[in-house]
Amino acid sequence: MIQKIRMIILPALLLGLLVLTPIGTVLASPGAAEVIPPVEPTPDPNQGEQTFLGRANHFLERAYDVAGKLEEHIGKDLERVVSIEERITQAIERQEEQGEDTSDVQAALNAFLAVIPDLEANYAEGQAIYAEHAGFNADGEVTDIESAAETIESLKESFRETHRGWHEAVHELRDVLQAYREAHPLPEKQ
Repeated sequence: MIQKIRMIILPALLLGLLVLTPIGTVLASPGAAEVIPPVEPTPDPNQGEQTFLGRANHFLERAYDVAGKLEEHIGKDLERVVSIEERITQAIERQEEQGEDTSDVQAALNAFLAVIPDLEANYAEGQAIYAEHAGFNADGEVTDIESAAETIESLKESFRETHRGWHEAVHELRDVLQAYREAHPLPEKQ
């Protein structure tokens, strides 16, 4: 049994010495004491402060672009007020000619129209902020990050109030019109 262990261990030790000898001689060579300086990594423009500022600028520029699209969208919505008022007024007149009670629809239209001046004032404020484009150049690129952030925050508040107010007013008007249509269905054609 001991002889079998010697037969296994002795060749393993010899093999280990043969394998480790070249490494030992390399490590003991005189050049091994010199420390090779690490290679300095080249600065990556996508890391650190550059990344934060770059991302912040990109975010603000995109937000400014979205604000411009939202300004156009709200403007188109507010342009529809005259058309909405005319169509509903004509429908009210037709229904009154037929002897129908349209007081609920008229009240909803009046409530809708009462909200519009506030929405237009908020929209005009947002338009003025957007036209001033503080912190942005004419192409919508950030020139001053702090002013740009303030501009975006002001636009967000102004346009959010206008957009939400518009949609709430339109939904309330639509709900009243839908209830009126359900209560007064059109006569079936024969």
